[in-house]
Amino acid sequence: MYPLALCLTLVSLLALSSLVLPGSLADRAQIHRARCEAVADNFLLFCSAARLALDKQAAAHATGSPDHSADLSPAASLTLAQVEQHLPPGYVALGSWQIASSEDRVCVYGPPAAGSRHELLAFHVRRKLDNARTAGQCRSSHLHPAGIALPDAIPEGSVVCVLAPRQ
Repeated sequence: MYPLALCLTLVSLLALSSLVLPGSLADRAQIHRARCEAVADNFLLFCSAARLALDKQAAAHATGSPDHSADLSPAASLTLAQVEQHLPPGYVALGSWQIASSEDRVCVYGPPAAGSRHELLAFHVRRKLDNARTAGQCRSSHLHPAGIALPDAIPEGSVVCVLAPRQ
């Protein structure tokens, strides 16, 4: 009986020490959350640059600038190079952020990487945007949870932010 009690005591002490020692499950979860929030901040910085580029494109389109085609909406003519011009110096993307146009909107998205948890990233992005209806995850070519239709070019499971030119 004593050997069994001694074994159970040792096992319970080892289990408790794994919660306290560095590298424990709680520490790893906190590190993972911090990394996910950093990627969410990085994604939102890219979205802000896309917003600036889209607003600049819409203003140029409204004034009838000759370098913009009259038949293309500001959203449809926005390019990745234009977005990158509005990123701060030294910006390093923590994901392969992309843009796709849909009618009069621009969708900024990050395709899911193998083994990544994009639903967690989408959660952090939505939380940082105060649960905006224009951010979420692509599910069946719709923005979840808002249900906004997305371009077919956006891969399933991608984190997405939908932008429209300001009027």
